[in-house]
Formats: sequence, structure tokens, C-alpha cells
Amino acid sequence: METNLRGVMQLVRAVLPHMRSSDFGDIVSVSSQAGKHGYADVPSYCASKFGLLGYAEALRDHLRKTGANIRVFNFCPGLVDVENTRPDQAPREGFIHVANLARTLMYALSLDRNVVAEDISLYSR
Repeated sequence: METNLRGVMQLVRAVLPHMRSSDFGDIVSVSSQAGKHGYADVPSYCASKFGLLGYAEALRDHLRKTGANIRVFNFCPGLVDVENTRPDQAPREGFIHVANLARTLMYALSLDRNVVAEDISLYSR
């Protein structure tokens, strides 16, 4: 909870005034498929990621109502291979390559300012 939820909330609290004063910004939260589906072996992790999705949704709604030019994105990856990270390395079975997460983030951030991809799920077939 400290890192996955409270840490994000503290960071947003620190940067949001600067984003508001410049009327520009993007907040990207990296949740997880565990934030959308509960898994018995990691209940605390699931709870922190569920909380992150709820926080980001409420923040997005608040910012929309104020008319701020600040977008909030949620990324919900499945298993991401953080061991085989070189471009020439294939991800482990059932995992996605970390480069796919980075490319998806760059695409989402390149969208016109009036477009928000709210919840983006990525996972291996």
C-alpha cells in the first residue's frame, strides 16, 4: 500500500499544483491486471492496485470537471518480463516484453490532448 497507492498519491499531490499552474500535464499510473481481477496468492498487491485504479478514476473525474488540460491514464499490464529486456530477447512464455509497455505508453501520450485512453490493458496471448 505504501508504494503502490500512497506513494502515487503523494507524488500527485506534489506535482499537481505545477501542472495546474501551467495548465498542462499527463499522469500515468501503472496498475496491473491484479487491479482488475483478484488473485488469491497476492491479496494485498491486488488491493493496492484496485485502490490505484479507483484513485486515478476519481482524480480524472475531478480534473475533467475543473476543465484542466491534465490527462490521467491507467496502464494495466499482465506479466511483464523485466529480465529479458534487450530488444533482441524474446519475453518468457506468458509475459510481454517491457518494450511493448513503453511503446504503448508513448502512443497514448502522443494522442491529441482532447483524447484520453482511460484504462489500457496489455497481456500476453
